[in-house]
Amino acid sequence: MKKVVIVGGGISGLTAGCFSQGDITIIEKNEKCGGLVNSFVKDGFRFEGGVRALLNSGIIFPMLEKLNLALDVLPNYVSVGVEDKIIDVKSKENIKDYEIMLKSLYPENTNEISNFIKVVKKMVDYIEILYSVKNPLFADKSEYFKYLPWILKALKVFMAMKNMNIPVEKYLKKFFENNSLIDIISQHFFKNIPAFYALSYFYIYTDYFYLKGGLGTFPKKLEEYFLKEKGEILYNTKVVSVDVEKKVVLDQNGKKYPYDILIWAADLKELYKMVNLTSRKFLKEKEKILNGKPAESVYTLYLAVDVPPEEFKRISHGHFFLCTLQKRFRRYS
Repeated sequence: MKKVVIVGGGISGLTAGCFSQGDITIIEKNEKCGGLVNSFVKDGFRFEGGVRALLNSGIIFPMLEKLNLALDVLPNYVSVGVEDKIIDVKSKENIKDYEIMLKSLYPENTNEISNFIKVVKKMVDYIEILYSVKNPLFADKSEYFKYLPWILKALKVFMAMKNMNIPVEKYLKKFFENNSLIDIISQHFFKNIPAFYALSYFYIYTDYFYLKGGLGTFPKKLEEYFLKEKGEILYNTKVVSVDVEKKVVLDQNGKKYPYDILIWAADLKELYKMVNLTSRKFLKEKEKILNGKPAESVYTLYLAVDVPPEEFKRISHGHFFLCTLQKRFRRYS
């Protein structure tokens, strides 16, 4: 039986563990698994310590179905606002509301906005095709025939993805000369996200969901399944060295873990810092990884306010993307 060592007990590591075969060990540096998908309770209130919602994208539900796991799911509707103008997004039909909002703010750019919205609608249709089937990785062989008609449609989607693989900020300049309008539109997306994915957000917004008991119930389910069916998890254990020639990882206490297969589901830069190979190809890749910069960082501020929940419901749904014309910043609440 092959020894499988997985470094990192976030969603990626847990998923890899649940679908791997062999003698499996997950090494997690924290006291619990979950990574950026975690919930915590303080003063009787539940908070999300990482992401605020999950996106199915044809992956999560099929994966849970494959593992025969069930989660209590709640819709996670999104509101999008600029200043005091706020729209709710429950379906792709709400793109029209977004168009009206932009035109009310920038009446001098009405024609450009109309042309831009046409592309948004097309990208939403494309991403809907992409996510309309379960990910093939979690499908049974008996279901493969269903993908034949989908592949023909998906080819057009893949071509659009290739043609629009440029930062959305740059892509918007094809439509607008008004930098204020470009800033307002782009603030609703992650910085430098490829234009294809940015302009398909009005479908992605409708694909978000939340879990009863907090998002931390998701990794908890995977963790319980893994411990029952697959292997062991070592908590509070940090890998400090990787010897790829001897196929051994070393933790902070000097304990060695031999492996036949190593799955690295942790910080990629840390891996390249630990591995010492002299091949030109590896050194080139190592330099690229270590000099790379993340596209986005998130700072979370939790505020306690003495305001009834009904007041927030009056303004927006719980998942709220808000921009301001003066400050030009993006805020989540």
